[in-house]
Order: sequence, then structure tokens, then C-alpha cells
Amino acid sequence: LNDRVERGNDVEIEVLLIDNTGQPVSGQLITISLNGTDISTVITTAENGTAFGVLTTPGNMSVGVKDVNALYAGTPGTTGLLGSEANASFVVLAQTSITIDEYPDSLVAGEYMVVNGTLLDDLGLSLKILDVPSAAVVHLLIDGNSVASTETDSVSGQFSLGYPLPEDISAGAHTITVEFYGGRDWVDPIGVGEPSNPEYYLPSVANVPFNISVPTKITLITEGGDVN
Repeated sequence: LNDRVERGNDVEIEVLLIDNTGQPVSGQLITISLNGTDISTVITTAENGTAFGVLTTPGNMSVGVKDVNALYAGTPGTTGLLGSEANASFVVLAQTSITIDEYPDSLVAGEYMVVNGTLLDDLGLSLKILDVPSAAVVHLLIDGNSVASTETDSVSGQFSLGYPLPEDISAGAHTITVEFYGGRDWVDPIGVGEPSNPEYYLPSVANVPFNISVPTKITLITEGGDVN
């Protein structure tokens, strides 16, 4: 069983059916189902007692820990095989999307930059913890260097990031990046996302260009003569 899967993708399942002596039981029907949904399929055990199946998670399934059930009904008769059942858990993840809605096309070195945008999931909804809308941390990077961070609005997913440009920044083209690091414990790379971030959401990033102008100063270095 996959330990993690993005919603809308397949969960691959392998089962093994044995009797009380540890011998494989072949040719038997196993029903596997995704708990909390009407999604199920029937698979047949091979000579070695194993069977493989695939269940497709709904594209709008909530994120988090989910369960798969495997049910063997058994065979009738006093010398038949009694039924059995097993469960296993896996985690459903979701993509996220950052949109940079407002940003400066150009600034002068030393001016204050404001970047506004939204962070939502792949369904266009705010991120959630246990089905409750939650804030998440987004980071502002200039030319790949992290300079600021803030929390999104828990309901709308909107954010506003501000940063005073240094006086010595170079003139020309630069890049604004807004990044969400994702969940901390179930999202690769593990342990990078903030502990306060909603778990089970994948990282996302957005980039836009902007230009910097810098002031100049002219100094006369040729000495003047005496004026009569």
C-alpha cells in the first residue's frame, strides 16, 4: 500500500490470503474498498495467495489519513474457509497554488516593496487542518534570498509581504519569488515546512520579474582655478 498519494491518483494495494496453517489460499475473491467512499473493487488471489488491486482516490477527497479495507467473505460449508478482514492506512496529499496578484514593476533602491497574493489548494480553496480553514506561512525571496515571511489569511488565503530594498542593491532586472514550503512531516523534503503549516499540502512557488533603478551622484574632481 502506498504510504502517500496525491488526491485523484491511484492507491496500489497488495493482499495476502493464508489459512490457519500458513498456506496460501488461491482463487478467492477479495473486496478492497476505500473507507468513507463508495469506491471498491474485487481482486482474485493467485497460487501464492497474493492479489493486487488499484483504487483511485476522488479528486476532491479531503487531505489526511485514510483507510483501505480488504474483506474476504469466506466459503460456505462446515469444512469451508471462514471470512477475514484487514485494514491499512495511507495519507492523501494535495497540491497548492500561489498567485502573485500585486507587485511593483520597478522600484528605486531603498524603496519599500509590497507583494500581495493568495495561497490556495488545487480546488481553489483555503488550506485546512481537520477540515477547518487554516493560515499557512509564505516566504518572500529576492533573487533567491529569503527576506521576509508572513501568514496567509485562514479563510481567503490572501497574504501581503513587505520588504525595504537595500540601498546598495544593483540596478537592472531582479526576481520576486513567493514560496510555500508545504507540510512538515508528510511532504518532501520532510522537516522543511513550518510546524504551524497545515499538514498534507505540497509546496508551491511563484515568480515575477521587476526592475531596480539606482540613484547616481556626480562629483567634480578637476580642481578649479582662481577667478579674478
